[in-house]
Amino acid sequence: MKQIFSKTLSLALAAALAMPLSSPVVTASAQLRQYDDFEAITSHVDTYVPQELAVTGPSGDITTTSDAYYITGTSDPNQTLTLNGEEVTGRGIFGSFGVYVTLSSGENVFTFAQGGQEETVVITKSSASSVTTTDTITSMFPSYKSAHEAGSTVTLSCVAPSGAQVTASVAGAHIQLEQVAATAVEGVPARFKGEVRIGAVNDLVKLGVVTYTMTWNGSTKSFTSAESLYAYPEGETLLIEMRDTSVPVFADGTTTSNFVTTAKIGAVAEVVGQNELRYELAMGGWVVKENVLPYGVGSAHNQVSDVTFSSTVYGERYIFHGTGNPIATTWQRNGVLHVELHNTAGIDSIPVANSNIFTDVSISEGTDSVILEFSIAPDKTLWGYVLEYEDGVTTLYCKYKPELTGNPSRPLEGIIVGLDAGHGGTDPGAFGTAKLMGPVEKDITYATALAVKKRLESLGATVLMPEKKDTKSSAVDRMQASQDEKADLFLSLHCNSVAGNGLRATGVEAYYYESRSKSFADILSSYVAAGTGRTDRREKWNYFRVTLSTLSPAVLLEMGFISHPQEYDNMCSKRGIFDTANAIGDSIIDYLS
Repeated sequence: MKQIFSKTLSLALAAALAMPLSSPVVTASAQLRQYDDFEAITSHVDTYVPQELAVTGPSGDITTTSDAYYITGTSDPNQTLTLNGEEVTGRGIFGSFGVYVTLSSGENVFTFAQGGQEETVVITKSSASSVTTTDTITSMFPSYKSAHEAGSTVTLSCVAPSGAQVTASVAGAHIQLEQVAATAVEGVPARFKGEVRIGAVNDLVKLGVVTYTMTWNGSTKSFTSAESLYAYPEGETLLIEMRDTSVPVFADGTTTSNFVTTAKIGAVAEVVGQNELRYELAMGGWVVKENVLPYGVGSAHNQVSDVTFSSTVYGERYIFHGTGNPIATTWQRNGVLHVELHNTAGIDSIPVANSNIFTDVSISEGTDSVILEFSIAPDKTLWGYVLEYEDGVTTLYCKYKPELTGNPSRPLEGIIVGLDAGHGGTDPGAFGTAKLMGPVEKDITYATALAVKKRLESLGATVLMPEKKDTKSSAVDRMQASQDEKADLFLSLHCNSVAGNGLRATGVEAYYYESRSKSFADILSSYVAAGTGRTDRREKWNYFRVTLSTLSPAVLLEMGFISHPQEYDNMCSKRGIFDTANAIGDSIIDYLS
């Protein structure tokens, strides 16, 4: 039965749209500067939002079991828009809209009208869950390079249509997979598993990818895993190398536990155990397999022969000449930098006589490790630090606090900022209220990042940023340049989003991991909120990859909610992008002052 909503719809719309964008709370130090170079900063912006009537979400008539639905679309901002005769309010500056409607059982008809045009969508609420079938294989193991001891048994798995015949082949072995659990309907996605025994090898050996073949519905199709299996000799110790700029080491075999440390790219560690997704390290703690590479077998012992010191105007290096690239446990608190080099011996002294940060270093022995405690002088600041590895040479780089030159026209002269436009390439990020008819997250973050780059450069800063939005770089690539160039700050730009009712959340928030980044996140969030008129949701702690840098303060900034029509349109506009770029520039000046 069709339900045409009037009073019920009006109440739902009123409740959903009666949530104004809150006034920002600005820090006392937030002094937004005036800029008159609007065209120069925004000349590249092409984030056009269509301004004709269209329903973008859903893209057509649908059936759902939900009690409510968030309908989105575009419209002419200069004309009244109605839904079943009731005016739609709360649209963005370009006419983007979102309405959260309640659903009754059966057909619910929603007609949007504007300027003689109409767009109708029918949402049918059903009590029965719809059944989704598949004709492909997904979730194939391994999705990362995974090494296993000879003689051990490895579980191969994938998701395929229920009722299909599925086999897996690797290194000449062929395994019949079994469906894990029966399903009420054939063809729905189901998990298949089978076991293969790893044969004898003499060294770390790449066995290759796993080929999964299914026979289903009269046809046979084959698919290959994203990554390869590796084998190493029975009784040997597997060595792994960190492949990400910062690799979280978890306290136990789950990713919900606390961090032990963040290991740096190039470090080598010994493995004493593993589960399907993680390796257990001899130093203590676990790492996710996708963040590391099989490196070899044997011992990771590092025998240090000597330690040397060098410095520049930006920082100082402690260079450990040894035989390996030792994984380390590091932290900084209470005026001490703690560095525990695992699988290491031979360090008798550290040359700190010429240090501009430390007064002395205590050296002690751990369990197959050397523990170094660097005491920071009371009147000095350790801005950040990082361990770097190259062919048995381990370098601890300690960064001085960056200083502003005092040049009023170029206050950020000499400051290096690493800038990351979130997502890119085949990864679009979140969709706005215009869905695919308008800019998506990667378009907005790239356009904004370019504007930020221009603003920071106009203030004298050097900005490190990938050139193209349609090239998806890895987490390593996105942060490594900033680490190599010893950037003073790192900032990753994103757009926030919520599922369901996109009207319920608005505002700016900034994420950090290292404690030294907290104040930067706080200042950044308050300035962008003040500059754009959005709610300041403040700083929040989390361990996103781009926030794990120990070298300098690193923050992931959620500029606003792409799921909210007003914030979406503003983030797409030249004015919104200009205001965001200005606020970021001002916040960095304030933070470094």
